[in-house]
Amino acid sequence: MLTSIQYPFADVRSFIADDGGRLARPHWSNPDTESDFVRSFGGVTVRPRGGASIGGDQYHCEARWAVRFEQPGLGPDRRCAFRRFYADGRALAKFEIGIAREGSGPLAATREINAVLEQLAAVPATKAPARPLGELGPVLARAYLRASTAHKFTGICEPWWIREGMPVMLVMYRKQDQLELPAELTPARASQGDHSVTVAHWWQWFRGKRRPVWFLGYEPNDYLLARQLRIDLARLHCEVQSLQIILRHIADGALSPAPRSGDSDRLQQYLNDAIATITSLRSARRSLVCETSCQLVEAAVEQVHGGRTASLMADLESQLRKLDVRPNIRRKVRNYAAEQSSPRPPVTSPSKPGEAVADVANGQKLIAFLAANPMGTSRLLIDEECAAIERELSMTDARDVFALRSKWTVTVDEMMRHLAALTPAVIHFSGHGLAGTLTEDGDDSRQVHRDIAAAAHGGIYLEDEHRQPHCVDGRALAQMIASAAPCARIVVLNACFSDALASALCDAVDCVVGMQGAVDDAAARSFAIAFYRALGNRNSVANAVCQAAAVLAAKHPSSEHLPICRTRDGVSAEHLIPAGRQPHEKARHRRAPMFATFDVQPEQG
Repeated sequence: MLTSIQYPFADVRSFIADDGGRLARPHWSNPDTESDFVRSFGGVTVRPRGGASIGGDQYHCEARWAVRFEQPGLGPDRRCAFRRFYADGRALAKFEIGIAREGSGPLAATREINAVLEQLAAVPATKAPARPLGELGPVLARAYLRASTAHKFTGICEPWWIREGMPVMLVMYRKQDQLELPAELTPARASQGDHSVTVAHWWQWFRGKRRPVWFLGYEPNDYLLARQLRIDLARLHCEVQSLQIILRHIADGALSPAPRSGDSDRLQQYLNDAIATITSLRSARRSLVCETSCQLVEAAVEQVHGGRTASLMADLESQLRKLDVRPNIRRKVRNYAAEQSSPRPPVTSPSKPGEAVADVANGQKLIAFLAANPMGTSRLLIDEECAAIERELSMTDARDVFALRSKWTVTVDEMMRHLAALTPAVIHFSGHGLAGTLTEDGDDSRQVHRDIAAAAHGGIYLEDEHRQPHCVDGRALAQMIASAAPCARIVVLNACFSDALASALCDAVDCVVGMQGAVDDAAARSFAIAFYRALGNRNSVANAVCQAAAVLAAKHPSSEHLPICRTRDGVSAEHLIPAGRQPHEKARHRRAPMFATFDVQPEQG
């Protein structure tokens, strides 16, 4: 059994004057393994079996000098398998310690993790007293800052130049290790060809702080798959932590290179590449996890990383404009921050196949906000729409009735996965429909519409594996919803010409709200805000559409006639009230719900 702990760091010296005295070597993109080394850590060597799926980890520093275990040591059953350091030469760096256990007999996983976190270790380069491994991150950050700064540098090394992130632990175990996982966990299964690995996520409390832990169970012939998944999960964690630290420095004004300078260009290139890398690693991880269990891993990763950028968004936008960051990169950062700050479902384990992984507590009705903005299509401010809906619902009378979950850059497989995982009552799609003309990515000079190309039949555009437009017609969308989200009652399609899908969708849900023509991005956003404001104030779907149309009449007159609501036979939108009425109103009307999810007022006569 192998237990590893990884400490992620963010290094801002590439984006400040004179690189903050940082040494030019090692050249991490192509180091000289014969001579390159990290001072006080060790020499740089090649990783024989390769690194992360996207590359970049194939070289690392064998940092055997960096950390020393204090007496009484690791004990007779444990040994240090490795001490490694890696940096990408720009902002990302990480230190990893692996501890192998070779004892026999049953072993409680939480006890073993706690024993590793409590193990005392010292960093000789700092002369700091020994600390538990669970608290070694800040000391390692100081050690690397000192080790990578030139002796001739006469400036002041600011401690914030290298900042540590949240450590993550990964446990690889075989059946013969007799590892007893916490009873609450039900591992998912990641598959690739004939090989498979069980995957589970856990939060370990350590001295008042939570630490994320991944468990990877494998058989001997599946070792390479388990190793690859461990490396990818660790790299993903490090990439996200590093990017969040950089965004935090930008938001608080600490990292503020001169606009259009070399430092600014490097920072913008990093932001662009980091978001692309995170997307690639998430895709690589999804490709290893079979459709029926990927939702467990997805929800766990989102809970590890989600919610930490919500408070940064306003400051970020202001600072990015001040730094004159290019609009396309500013938009990517805004979309990333919005995705990370979306409310995340609690992580639980399915008790049987097909049961939802993320349930909404306290009987809340879940709104699944699904978005797609493929490459080659006009850029939509979907993140602003999602944030505005969430903000509007939070100010309504029924704010505790609804829970909003957002999912971005949706492909067909991802939509099926999200629908099955979330079991939503309301499905909201924001993106493009089928009408108009193709526009160039990043063009902000013209009015943006939510359509793409002319077509004889209705449809919406999701994304394919290469982020290109992929059309889904009404019949296919109805089948997806009916099979993966049978509890859904309302579908809102905030895209051009989406009313064309209503007839097919009404076979799967009770009510469909769509657009009868081309709607521009600002009008679509105004519609969504007004519609959910009305639902949150316990109005019917029909009234919510009327209120949204009234707002459009006042703000976007040419779009007033576009929203339309259609229902299946026997259902009236005027009596379809997702939030339900106030208790005193229910008593007064003395009506029974037509179905369990929503309160429905019976029609007269």
